[in-house]
Amino acid sequence: MEVLREGLLTGFNSFLSMVRQLETILEQDLDEELDIGCEEPNAVRIMNLHKAKGLEAPVVFLAHPYKKPSMAPDYHIQRNIAGSQGYFTIKKAMGEFRSKTVGQPVNWSEYEKKEQDYQDAEETRLLYVAATRAKNLLFIASCGKANSKNPWEPLLNFIEDEKAGFAIPETQKPRQEDNTIDIPGEEPEEFMRNVKNFTTRAKEPSYAELSPTEIMKQDPLHTLKGGYGAEWGTAIHRLFEKAVKGDQNIDSQTAMILEEHGFAGTEHIREAVSLIEQMKHSDLFRRIQNAKDKLTEVPFSLKIDKENPIYPELNSEDNIPVYLSGIIDLAIKEEDAWSIIDYKTNYFETEEDLNLLIEHYAKQVKLYCQIWEQITGERVKSGEIYFTGKGLVKIYNEESRWAPAKSGISMYNRKERKWVKPYIKMILKIKGKQNTVD
Repeated sequence: MEVLREGLLTGFNSFLSMVRQLETILEQDLDEELDIGCEEPNAVRIMNLHKAKGLEAPVVFLAHPYKKPSMAPDYHIQRNIAGSQGYFTIKKAMGEFRSKTVGQPVNWSEYEKKEQDYQDAEETRLLYVAATRAKNLLFIASCGKANSKNPWEPLLNFIEDEKAGFAIPETQKPRQEDNTIDIPGEEPEEFMRNVKNFTTRAKEPSYAELSPTEIMKQDPLHTLKGGYGAEWGTAIHRLFEKAVKGDQNIDSQTAMILEEHGFAGTEHIREAVSLIEQMKHSDLFRRIQNAKDKLTEVPFSLKIDKENPIYPELNSEDNIPVYLSGIIDLAIKEEDAWSIIDYKTNYFETEEDLNLLIEHYAKQVKLYCQIWEQITGERVKSGEIYFTGKGLVKIYNEESRWAPAKSGISMYNRKERKWVKPYIKMILKIKGKQNTVD
């Protein structure tokens, strides 16, 4: 690899030329004669023993004579032609450098000895590699008579002349110029005051993070108690996403998705199937099918500066940039403009309750439309809310701009399996009874 790397810098200009060079090395059996090349002459290269395998240098130093592994094996691998089988001990840490064996295989002492023999043989092989890397001269580091931790100790036994060693010369510390700078001192009280002012400024936020949901919570909505809650809304959102994408497995996945959100009853499945059916028979779904483009559950993140026209809508009192992040339920492109649709599963009983919901969520839909125009650079012609099981309310259009509708919502007739024309009548369920409001 070293030769190939050097060749890449000097002569190879293609992958094929590198392969041919490697083939030449293998054919001529040069792996034990490769020089440890350096980019600069008279350079010292430091590498571990494993990386030095197959390489050669004129002069080699076996350094660091102070670290010799002495840890007992904690596993054994039986290596044979048929395959390998492992035996492992289980240890509990007793601090940073100690451990306690809490479990081990039967006959572990036998396996431990075999593994130790294998590791000793591997150490011998590595010593051979170390001793054969030098072309002209090999230096072996020694600690004098205290070589119990020296990994090169077996090689020292082959040195017959005890005076053959070389002493390490004394080194002089590099001369350092005096670059100190005198800084005028401060009174302790003034210094602490400056530090406190600095840390106070550092703690001040430089930006804020918000989501449309958090903005809506600033103006809480007092709705009727009822319905299945936020988890139900999340489950229905997932099912609507599959319906819009034309997922053929939606029927088989409905029960599973509902169960993931804590709704395992048959009444929940029937209700969800009914809502999906109503959605598929709605005018909205027809528009989705005919749209030029449709995007579901679109995540966004947008930096809103003070100069941005959206900024006043965020109710930020700190006058710092706001990173606004959220998810748009559905965006469809009809002709040359987009429509933004937000799903809602809120429970309500009267038209007055519905109007309160429309007025409350109008701000959120308006925000989505403005964000979409800024992110895409394309026109948004309408912002709408789809109340599951109730119908579609258009909150924004290009003619009236932001004028939330107070009534007028298309309703689904389950018997006729169709939607009643909007702005005609409204079917409401109040306390289990069905009433008609013209």
